[in-house]
Amino acid sequence: MAQKKLSTRKKVRFAGGCLGLLLLAVLATEGALRVAGYPSGLVRTFGKLWNRDPESLAKLPGLFAPSAEREVAYPPELAYRVRFNASGLRGPELRVPKPRVRILALGDSVTFGYHVQDAETYPAQLRKLVPDDVEVINGGCGSFTITDERRYLEQRLLALEPDVVVLQFCANDVVSAELDRDPLRYDEILMDPGGSSWFRETALGEVQLRLAISLKSWRRGPPQNLGDPAQPIEPRHWARYAEELAALKQLLDARQVPLLLVAFTDLDVTRNGAPSPYDVELQRIADELGIPFASTLPAYRAQPEATALYLYPLDGHPSALGNRVLAEVVRALLRSSGALP
Repeated sequence: MAQKKLSTRKKVRFAGGCLGLLLLAVLATEGALRVAGYPSGLVRTFGKLWNRDPESLAKLPGLFAPSAEREVAYPPELAYRVRFNASGLRGPELRVPKPRVRILALGDSVTFGYHVQDAETYPAQLRKLVPDDVEVINGGCGSFTITDERRYLEQRLLALEPDVVVLQFCANDVVSAELDRDPLRYDEILMDPGGSSWFRETALGEVQLRLAISLKSWRRGPPQNLGDPAQPIEPRHWARYAEELAALKQLLDARQVPLLLVAFTDLDVTRNGAPSPYDVELQRIADELGIPFASTLPAYRAQPEATALYLYPLDGHPSALGNRVLAEVVRALLRSSGALP
């Protein structure tokens, strides 16, 4: 007996019913995961923290998603949560009215606080070391160098009306890959902050991302050596840094805002016992420009264990302890320069 074929209409109904059941299952799973606390704002890379709304990006001084909380979880061993205020900057809301002194911490990933919690960043720890009527704002941004920092300050952060600006130096600020970048990283962010996948904003999307991160972590090899010696810097790069620093100082001098310079010391320099080649050049440039300068090197070498100051062996950024010592160095510089009575 020949089997009766389903009509096209019945096939469509059957397929629609299956799709409907699948959709209900997906929605039920999404709902259950949300009850369990997903999504929690997990991202894999720093670039996923940018403000992706062109309208608010054009209005706010900061570059990050305003009033947002994210977890940066790669590598998983160094996962950390970040909270951004309504101005698109890491840290608490800006104080209103403006306090007696507003300090702007300008810098790269060290100032931003890669792989440490909000309270462990150097600007947050500096805030604990100054009087109550002094505010410290985190103006750091990962992958920035002085060319980006000057543009960031001029076009956006000066709107915050800082009374003091503390610029943090890192060794990669004077390498070709940073100084010769074209376009600047700052301009790249403004031109294209990066698209956002709607799927990543769902609970199911975050679960999938967590599984992917776990898999990549399992397959990742041992950490790279973080003890390579400091590389010689070409004179033209020091000249370019000095030129940008002079322009930054001129920008602040016009507003009678003092500029201070502090150098973060890498692990290899801290533990090799020799004078820092970076500090020698930075001191010379700072003296020529009349900028108060300090380095973390003496304070770092005074610590019992150098590696405790860093996220060693997984990463070369400062640990919570390294940031605390950096904050103490900045406080001493603020006092010695007269910027903070």
